[in-house]
Amino acid sequence: MNKDSNTTTPNGVCNRNVFKSIYVANLEQLRNYLYYKCGDLDEAEDIAQMAFMTLWEKCKVVIFEKAKSFVFTVANNLFLKKLRSDGVALKFIKEANTNINNDNPEDILISDELMNKIETVISELPEKQREVFSFE
Repeated sequence: MNKDSNTTTPNGVCNRNVFKSIYVANLEQLRNYLYYKCGDLDEAEDIAQMAFMTLWEKCKVVIFEKAKSFVFTVANNLFLKKLRSDGVALKFIKEANTNINNDNPEDILISDELMNKIETVISELPEKQREVFSFE
């Protein structure tokens, strides 16, 4: 018996033609569903592709009749996982941004005065040396 990726299990989706028919029949609907949820077409396409990859990897345990619900469930779980991950990153960014501007007015004044002194000293340098400090 041949054990390549074209073999099929009873009622399974490991046959390339069966898998392709499931893919063609459900890709657009799955992508649209994910696009509705996330609002980003590229992201929706990526998640849909990952869901179909998972179906192919687990083709020996997924029966044909459940393939569509399997792909939609996997896609939804991938979307939620990404959403949680993005939420953690966003929380970190918000916390980092709140720490940036917590200087008191005295610190801001000292910082501004220091920057003015630096700019004055740089402006007194010869032109070739000033180029090193150019921020343009």
